[in-house]
Amino acid sequence: MKFFVQGSPTEFNGGRKADEIVDWLIKKSGPAVVEDLDKEILLKTTADNKVVALCVGEKDSVNCKAFAETA
Repeated sequence: MKFFVQGSPTEFNGGRKADEIVDWLIKKSGPAVVEDLDKEILLKTTADNKVVALCVGEKDSVNCKAFAETA
């Protein structure tokens, strides 16, 4: 199974149960960057993912722009 983003394939090497496939697809198709996190979203995001990266600062700063481009 492959997941395509702008014509580039990503191999699926995860589990074969429906819930494992759906979880993988949700993670692949969700937004790379969420701005203005509130406490509820941050708690859910950290509970749903093994790794979470944050850029704290003004969204127009050089660092946050580089973070968003990289994500």
